[in-house]
Amino acid sequence: MLKLGTQTGSLVNHVLSSYKGVAPIEGEAATVLMWSDRAPATVTDWDAKMQIVSLREDKAICTDFDQQTYTYERNEFGASYNFRREKNGSWVQVFFKRDTGRWIKSKGAGLIIGRREKYRDPSF
Repeated sequence: MLKLGTQTGSLVNHVLSSYKGVAPIEGEAATVLMWSDRAPATVTDWDAKMQIVSLREDKAICTDFDQQTYTYERNEFGASYNFRREKNGSWVQVFFKRDTGRWIKSKGAGLIIGRREKYRDPSF
């Protein structure tokens, strides 16, 4: 779960990050939760043994600017993310350190599996 005030400035993202969901499936929708924005993504890989999911950010095409509605397409050049499922079921962003061969936690983004959403905070 993202910590409100230090990992996210959005009450909505804080609440969404507590959603546990089910085991991801390759090709499934996902949403990366940031400070106050949300980015659509697609699951590209799931390692059940390590409990690590890999994602690629999707392209969001705005269909109504005022309502912030979008259609989504896969983007082979989109940003890549990795998350590990914690024992409590929440997701934490991780990075692979090649020199040590270990996955390292980040205080970065949160994750929702099974839902694809784009949101840009208009106050920034």
